Amino acid sequence: MMWEALILLVAGMGTVMVFLSLLYGVMNVSAYVFLNYIKEPEPPVASHIERLQNDNSAEIAVALAAVRHFQK
Repeated sequence: MMWEALILLVAGMGTVMVFLSLLYGVMNVSAYVFLNYIKEPEPPVASHIERLQNDNSAEIAVALAAVRHFQK
């Protein structure tokens, strides 16, 4: 009876080991493919005018000046 349990144990662990080895190989191959052959689209470069329109540094400077004024 112990012999059958040992055989079942080795067969189960062997099956899991084979499955995990295949999974590891497939993950490495897919990582290689994704990193080397599939390129991410590059984000569009904002023009100088768009960057200036989205620049909030003047508003931030006013807010900081108001905070410093009221802290005194």
